Amino acid sequence: MNHLVSRASRVSTVARPVLDAPPVLITEFRVELDLASPSHLPADALPSTYTSKPLVLIEGASLFGELAIVRLLQKDGWGGVWVDTFHSSAQHQLFWDDMPHRAAPFGLQQVPLARGIYDRIVAARGGRRGGFFDVLAWRGDELAFIEYKGPGDRPNRNEPAWLAAALSCGVAPAQLFCVSATFAGTALPQARDRRNRVPKASPSRGSADTAGTIGVVPTFPSSRTPTMSQKKEPVHRRKISSALQATHGWSVRTNVDGYVEVTPPRGARDDAFAAQVRAAVTALGYEPQVSWFRRSDGTHCVRVRTPETIAQIDRGRHRV
Repeated sequence: MNHLVSRASRVSTVARPVLDAPPVLITEFRVELDLASPSHLPADALPSTYTSKPLVLIEGASLFGELAIVRLLQKDGWGGVWVDTFHSSAQHQLFWDDMPHRAAPFGLQQVPLARGIYDRIVAARGGRRGGFFDVLAWRGDELAFIEYKGPGDRPNRNEPAWLAAALSCGVAPAQLFCVSATFAGTALPQARDRRNRVPKASPSRGSADTAGTIGVVPTFPSSRTPTMSQKKEPVHRRKISSALQATHGWSVRTNVDGYVEVTPPRGARDDAFAAQVRAAVTALGYEPQVSWFRRSDGTHCVRVRTPETIAQIDRGRHRV
């Protein structure tokens, strides 16, 4: 997700409510996007529920925000679709990998992994699709679910129930993301459809929308791409370990060999947990090397190294 991360002015973890369960912590990217010109499709191009959506500019292409995310993921080798729940019906489910006025819907059956998890989550909700995160992405055996929020958008009413279903189907919190977008230097020129949105709650009610962020990593100045000197601080092992502890509650420690060691919960010594660790570190903007390791005391852990933690050893920076 490097191209998406590079556009983020802030990466943090936020609490989202889950139906009949404690809130889940997910990774949020705050990004600034350029509003396209013209900012909307012509009124006769598609139904008004499409043409009322603002267009953003990604490498010269005017796209809906959800498809802008898909385009950025594609640059890092991911496949992905906009899960167009609003315009879908029980008989006709819509997935898009390009703009609807110039492309046919994507056949998700082409990707059994993605189609399988989509169908399982919908089945877990009794056939209801409402609240499904906007972007479903895949790369190899990895999956990611990304919710897109433009200026003024709020969580969907169905999101807590969808999150409960997704988690019950084995989706890990490290696979859940939110992109909160602003438009560079421009106020949104047209109000968007507010149907099915959650009214803004007061902080005293503990809504996810007003909840404070937890374990913020990292915070960059207004420029979209951090400089090398900004990437080097704070020390990477400490930043990674703090984020994993805050986001997932894992037991994490660092060592002077450049590793971050994550102790698995009881009964979680399998490839799925290692993949969850890899996804969590990748979401922080790193390209991790992940492997299982047996310590001298006989316990096992997942070891994580990145080019940045290795480079710090080469410079003699052993503090953590």
